[in-house]
Amino acid sequence: MKEFLLYVKLNYWSLIISSLILAWLYGIGQQYLLLAVIVFNIATGYNNYRKNIDFETRLKAKGLTREDAANIQFVKKWEITRERGLWNYCITDGGFICGSGLSIVTSILTMLTLQKSLTTLFAEPEDMFRFIGLNFLSGVVLGIVIFRFKWNMNEKKNLNLTDSLNLHFSTVKKLF
Repeated sequence: MKEFLLYVKLNYWSLIISSLILAWLYGIGQQYLLLAVIVFNIATGYNNYRKNIDFETRLKAKGLTREDAANIQFVKKWEITRERGLWNYCITDGGFICGSGLSIVTSILTMLTLQKSLTTLFAEPEDMFRFIGLNFLSGVVLGIVIFRFKWNMNEKKNLNLTDSLNLHFSTVKKLF
């Protein structure tokens, strides 16, 4: 009970704001649903809080910090990513995964730039398919380029974390 009260004390603003947002979304008329969602929100938040406390105590027992744990996790994941190769990383993670999200952004930017109504922009089916295809392609290309630069930054971070005497990137200037 003490831990739960500490959780409420540390997170009362987020609990109040999330309750107000939920009340606005669900409306006051659906009181039981609203109450159930708020209780679920508090329970999951408390569960995550407990997991973080347990994680912190395990780290302290080992003499590590959160940053150390994040660095260890990064090195492990980066070794797996490096085995897959540069272009596999750029095309799958950058092109398809990140590029899909970027295509939504490029679509919105294109619609704002053209300032046409949706009926004129998608007057014919071929116009709609062209719009979707070109924006998806631009998102994929942009994602590949971003992840190509990200590869270099991750390589530098990996070498700095694994080899303290690394001289490979000491003469390379910053990418941006």
